[in-house]
Amino acid sequence: MIRTFISISIPENIRQAIAGYQESMSGMINSIRWTKPENIHITLKFIGEIREELVDRIIKNVMDQPPYLGSFDLEISGAGVFPNIKRPRIYWIGITSGQKQLSRLASDLEDRLEPLGIAREKRPFKPHITIGRAKKGSPVSGLKENIESEVLSPLSFHVDRIHLMKSVLKPSGAEYSSLAYHSLR
Repeated sequence: MIRTFISISIPENIRQAIAGYQESMSGMINSIRWTKPENIHITLKFIGEIREELVDRIIKNVMDQPPYLGSFDLEISGAGVFPNIKRPRIYWIGITSGQKQLSRLASDLEDRLEPLGIAREKRPFKPHITIGRAKKGSPVSGLKENIESEVLSPLSFHVDRIHLMKSVLKPSGAEYSSLAYHSLR
């Protein structure tokens, strides 16, 4: 079995800027397990544990097909939490431009993956970049005050491909590797 998801990679300079933001926030907010800079990405579809032969079918029937849409620019800025500020579980950076393209990509992926037996996501797609998770059983303090005062300046980058990713969970954290990519040119 292989744990998989489809995502957009974030350029190194943007990941480093986010890492700097995480570092500045880590002294102000406790009980957050920060995402490693090398693991920062935008998830379009979490597939989960699948058999290896399904990976080959996803590559053939999804990743090797004609482009979903053309390449586009994204802008990220601001921060927030899911599900809400009183019970934060996920700490994220927002997408301020390119949301429509991301939503279309996510919808197209759902359409292409469903015939392969991969269930559609029940929740609506909310484009974001996960930068941290609340540690289980630990109250998060300092979040509300600092999420409103510390702001990540807008950053832009060009999106020209999506990746089918493999995720290996280890005690030191998840390790990701690309299994295939799909060009948006």
